[in-house]
Formats: sequence, C-alpha cells, structure tokens
Amino acid sequence: SRAAWLVAQRSIDDPGLQRRCLEALELAITHGDADPVHGAFLLDRVRMADGLDQLYGSQFVLDEDGDLVPWPVDDVAAVEHRRRRLGLPAFSEHAADMAAQWRARRGQPDSERSSAARQQYHAATDR
Repeated sequence: SRAAWLVAQRSIDDPGLQRRCLEALELAITHGDADPVHGAFLLDRVRMADGLDQLYGSQFVLDEDGDLVPWPVDDVAAVEHRRRRLGLPAFSEHAADMAAQWRARRGQPDSERSSAARQQYHAATDR
C-alpha cells in the first residue's frame, strides 16, 4: 500500500487519480491494510487541489516572499487534535520545523534550491 500511496501522493498533476486512490486508500485503512497517516496526507493533498482548507496540516506552499508556509487549515485546534490521534507531531511544531528547514536551504543556488524544495516537499509528505 505504501508504493501505491507514494504514486498517488506525487501525482500532483492528476487530482482525479488522487481522488480515486484516496477512495481505495480509505477502504484499505478501514481494513487495517494501510497507514491512516497516508490517508490523512493524501486527503490534504486532494483538498488542496480542490482549493479547500486542509484537515491535517501536511501540505506546504511558498508564499509571495518565497517562505514555506502551510496551506490553510480548517481549524487549528481541530488539526492539532486530528494530528495527535494519528501520532503526528503538533501542527505548530511541524510548521515551524518545515519553515526552518526551508530557510536553511534557501541560500543554495537556484538549481540546488529547486531540488531542495522538491526534496523538502517530499520529506513533508513521506512517511
């Protein structure tokens, strides 16, 4: 299930595929065959593609100043609760850590920065 999740998670140019995979992943989670964290991350990704607030705080984007910031969340307290239920670090800590890692990588040349941004993006979504 991890390999299938990775394909879906990284198919950012195909939200339809992500939605279909999310349905299958939710079924697998129900039967204990997939990691619920993967479902949470993919759900956030699908919601982001639909322009909706995320529920688990797993997706980050660059703001107008080039800083890494979380895609909007529906309710910070609810996000913290959902993350805690899945054993994820607190959203506030996760967001601060992601931003600090991004700032540390910003000083690299453009080609390395682009690669670093992709790696950071995948590190935020890999589990």
